Amino acid sequence: MTSRRLSVSIPVVLVGLAFAACLLPPAPAGAALVSRYDFEDSATPGKDSAGSHDGTVFGGAALTADSRVGSAAMAFTPPGDVRIPYHSDFDVSTFSISAWVKIAVEQNNGGILGTRFGGDTTFDVKVRASDVHGDVGHGGGWIDTNVDIRATDTGSNGQGGDLPHDTWQMITYVIDDGAKQFRLYIDDDLKRTIGYTRTPRLMKPGQEMRIGNSSGTEYLNGILDDVRIYDHALSQAEIDALVIKVPEPATFVLAGLALAGLGGYARRRRLGA
Repeated sequence: MTSRRLSVSIPVVLVGLAFAACLLPPAPAGAALVSRYDFEDSATPGKDSAGSHDGTVFGGAALTADSRVGSAAMAFTPPGDVRIPYHSDFDVSTFSISAWVKIAVEQNNGGILGTRFGGDTTFDVKVRASDVHGDVGHGGGWIDTNVDIRATDTGSNGQGGDLPHDTWQMITYVIDDGAKQFRLYIDDDLKRTIGYTRTPRLMKPGQEMRIGNSSGTEYLNGILDDVRIYDHALSQAEIDALVIKVPEPATFVLAGLALAGLGGYARRRRLGA
């Protein structure tokens, strides 16, 4: 009787563990995360949860429960942003910027992140009416001022840079100076690869980085969550790991089987006791 109960319980436990694994978001492996602004700390809303580069919240920026990752995000109403002082950790030529973005109204130049404050020709990324726009420079001039995900850059899933309203989407810009490529993503779908020359620079001394503002008064009117800065060119696998998947219907079938099996096992144990 004991051996039979064990033979039933082991597959049930394995199915349950498989279901749990499907629900847990995988962690990106090997990426050098410099800063992460997850907006989970109500006492310090601009806290860098991965490093020591805390930001200060200004103007119409406030925490909201409408989040994509965790329990809070930052809602931006112009003029409002999060300001982060220069640090040599940001003075890099290879880097990746990733952020979850949700807009409810049409954007003119809705800044996601920029370092063009206290100096120019470094980096910014913003949402516009029909695309996602970026500028990349070397600190003394521009390398490319059309680093864009255009409406026609639909990748493998049909979604281009004309972002839908009221929908969370992860925007990732990979600046890979080793490969001399800009790689632009929405969620985990590669939309565009652009070659370049010269050496990019994310930030230089005297500048300030801002989240929710890309340059001047280019404020975002929307919500940002889980803003990440890497001194690393994220790979496709690492970007895949950042996109938390919603479980497929088959996962729920497995969950049902697991729960049914556990219930049957418990009933047999009661009857055999």
